[in-house]
Amino acid sequence: MGTSAAVGASHTIDLRLPAATVRALTAGGFRLCLMHAVRCDTADGVPLVWATTSAYAPTTELTWSAVPYGYAATGRRTDGSPGGARDVRQVAPGQVLDVAANALTSIDPLPGDPRLVTVRSTGPTAMACGAAEVPPDGAEVPAPYCCFPLYAGTFVFLAPVPRVALAFTALPLAAGTAVNHLPGPAVLADVGGIGPVSLMFDIDKGWSWSDPRVGTVPLNGLSRALILPSG
Repeated sequence: MGTSAAVGASHTIDLRLPAATVRALTAGGFRLCLMHAVRCDTADGVPLVWATTSAYAPTTELTWSAVPYGYAATGRRTDGSPGGARDVRQVAPGQVLDVAANALTSIDPLPGDPRLVTVRSTGPTAMACGAAEVPPDGAEVPAPYCCFPLYAGTFVFLAPVPRVALAFTALPLAAGTAVNHLPGPAVLADVGGIGPVSLMFDIDKGWSWSDPRVGTVPLNGLSRALILPSG
């Protein structure tokens, strides 16, 4: 796992649940939580909840387009998630996302590293930045899935990675929440290959799969699975 995402590629996860599991999850107030991987040159970022949904059924298809966005925020909360005002902009690898005062973003006309999105601070104060995509939860706006500090006058280099972690959780997690620990038993799916990734979940047996693109996430391994070094 850990390859670069093909910009604009369509990704699909086919999720199967026994009817009894759907009933038990619904009764327990469980939501499906999605988290997305990123490659970055700094190690001081955190993964965020990309999306949560209770719209699951015995057969659920999660499909989205890998159109990358970058964002900047005026600050970071104590848990590492973005805070304050935020600006989101579509940006592709090789482009430079300039961040001015008040986290206002623009695309620089000069090219950057063709492998990465370059986020460049042109403002006088420390802010926050990260990557975003439109998630497969019915929303039509891009949602952040990671957050890194952006200090005045510095650069952050980002690249989306077609890797998604999934977990069912009853914790009150909303999109954009920092997740340094697993919110529940989780799997890691590499969606960058050909064809959909197939997964099954049984509330009594946990996750199961026959697809080699899927693996488990260790209890203390969420950040390592989702925040990958770019070097």
